[in-house]
Amino acid sequence: MSAGEALRFCRNRGMLNKEYKSWMMAQTKNIIGHADQYAKNNCGDGINPCSLMLQ
Repeated sequence: MSAGEALRFCRNRGMLNKEYKSWMMAQTKNIIGHADQYAKNNCGDGINPCSLMLQ
C-alpha cells in the first residue's frame, strides 16, 4: 500500500493517521479471538503460541 492509499484508507474510515496503529491492533485482536474460538469449537483446544528460535 502506498502512502497515498494509506491516507485514503484512514480518511474513508474517519480516522487520523495517528489512530491507525491502535485501530489495526484492535482488528488483529478481534481476528485472533475469532481464530482461537474456532480452534476451540473444532479442535477442543485454543491456539497455543509456539516460539521458534532461529539461529
